[in-house]
Amino acid sequence: MNQLFHFLDHYVSFTESEKYFISSACTYKQLNKNDFFLLQGKTPTTLAILTNGAFRFFHTNEGGEEINTEFILDHGFVTNLLGFIESKESHLSVQAMENSDIIILDWRKIQLEKSLCRKFKILGSLYLNKVCLPALLHYQLLMSETPNKRYALLLKKYPHYAQRIAQKHLASYLRLRPETVSRIRKNLLI
Repeated sequence: MNQLFHFLDHYVSFTESEKYFISSACTYKQLNKNDFFLLQGKTPTTLAILTNGAFRFFHTNEGGEEINTEFILDHGFVTNLLGFIESKESHLSVQAMENSDIIILDWRKIQLEKSLCRKFKILGSLYLNKVCLPALLHYQLLMSETPNKRYALLLKKYPHYAQRIAQKHLASYLRLRPETVSRIRKNLLI
């Protein structure tokens, strides 16, 4: 649980009694590589926090092509936050890219404590503003650039992506073909 509170404390402080209550509302779970946490079209009812591993968020278009929209490595919320908050069908699937450890929060139990509800709403707002919006703005910047510049900007901001995320997933995220990413990587090494 220390990893959970280390993550949460970046956004909101909890008292020891609140931490005890949160701990009682948590379940630890391991997911294997390629396991799904959430499927596109399903309403997300579970909120989890990644403590170790990696996930990709993607949607499948009408042609059956999977398009990656986000990656979470080692820490972060694992769910479609918008679908979770609004209780709507998810337009994304969430899949483990590595064997991953998550802590699932029993949201119904958390909601029993009004002070925790307020703190989690603040936490959600801060997370959206500090993590999600900057990632979205960075992604919009990427998409306005040439393929070479997209890849270079991605690696500048997230250098660990090249080691941990499969080339086909990076290519999908950058809206490039895997062969193009391979060629760009090769040229960078020269």
